[in-house]
Amino acid sequence: MWLVIILTVLNAIMGHMASFAELRVTVAGLPINTIDGLMFLGLALSPFWLRRASEWGKHRLFAPLMVLCGVSWVGGTAMGLIEFSRNHIELRELITYSRNFVAIPIGIFIGYSALTRYKSMRTFTYVAALSGCVTATLIVRYFVGHAGEVGANKDINLLRTVDYVQAYAGAASGLFVASVLLGARMFPTLLTAALAAYCVVGNCASLSRSDWLTTVGMMAAIFTCLPREKMVLRGVQGLFAVVVVVIAVAIGIEGASRLTGTDFRGKMITRIHSLLPGEQEGVKHKAWDSRLYGAQREIEAGLGSPVIGRGFGIQNTPEMADAVAYGTRHNAWTNAFAETGLVGLITVSLIVGGCVVVGRRMVMARTDATTVLFGALALATGAYSGLLGAMTGSFNYQRAGIQLGLMLGLVLRARTMQLSVVREYAGYVDFGAAAADGEQLPLTPVEAAGDAYY
Repeated sequence: MWLVIILTVLNAIMGHMASFAELRVTVAGLPINTIDGLMFLGLALSPFWLRRASEWGKHRLFAPLMVLCGVSWVGGTAMGLIEFSRNHIELRELITYSRNFVAIPIGIFIGYSALTRYKSMRTFTYVAALSGCVTATLIVRYFVGHAGEVGANKDINLLRTVDYVQAYAGAASGLFVASVLLGARMFPTLLTAALAAYCVVGNCASLSRSDWLTTVGMMAAIFTCLPREKMVLRGVQGLFAVVVVVIAVAIGIEGASRLTGTDFRGKMITRIHSLLPGEQEGVKHKAWDSRLYGAQREIEAGLGSPVIGRGFGIQNTPEMADAVAYGTRHNAWTNAFAETGLVGLITVSLIVGGCVVVGRRMVMARTDATTVLFGALALATGAYSGLLGAMTGSFNYQRAGIQLGLMLGLVLRARTMQLSVVREYAGYVDFGAAAADGEQLPLTPVEAAGDAYY
């Protein structure tokens, strides 16, 4: 599990920083970075971890999903080699996009194998929360560091950064909100709300409208987990959390206006108006104008080989040259269809859907605080990745793919652990009563199992 923690933290903090950029080696003209090395190491160690983890049982989605991932990757690589042989794409491009895709199944395999102890679920939950806070801090730091440049030329786009995986901050904000709503608190309520607001502010500081919409959708997904008998109470708590977040964002916008010396507030309002249908004052181009044509062209390309796709790097061929400026690879779903066809599209649907569905089932089972928090993290990660992928680049890039893949592998194993404990202690522990007893869920009702679970 130590490797998963290192991968998660490093993936969350790594940007275009010199200290990490230097940690690269070149193999056959291709740069291999620290993340690549850790992924290879995890893949090598996974068979040994898998033996220890197998005592918890197997999740029925794992094996067929890995087969689908393999078929998608082989098909996409083979079709890409055909385009390479025709001199339509470069070998480096083929390998890069093939690597982006394979990062997900490797992450799944590592996560599924590395989780061997029950308490590691809770440890990873806090690691993910910390990673989200760190990512938010780095985005805000970038924002503040470039404020002077904006004041000079009034271009707020200079504050945007794609160096960091914003999904870490987004998923952490969802986790914090869920911990309050579901009675499985990680920290005191006010501190948790403040951390959620901070992660949202950090997420919004990327100035990506896709991230804004995705955060709203992810929060809505979390609200579907509220217990019916406490819907009113949870609704009030949720409203409180929303108010705290809105206030934090408002303060952030006001601070940004003063920091940059620009009408930042007005520019942000214009960006929000660009998301609304119909004519809006001051809006020349809608947010989706730079996305739809690229997605349409990717669908057209995929229809040329609908089963296995046109291959990794198909967007770099001459036939797609007219679409590059209009957002190719800015929709992870059409990207998957173009490169890997229906097989790949089904595969990524199961990956995203697996995080959401399995995570929600863990939450709704409400066996203990540990699994509720872990399920909420998986739900938030899957919902965020899937929704963001419909609007811009997401899991079709290596680092975001690693986050999603690791989370799915972990939650599949975590679900087998949860079910194993419930089956073993059926008739001895009333999990339903434990979940309904008071506002705060018990730390874990499997403590009676002794150190074997830890």
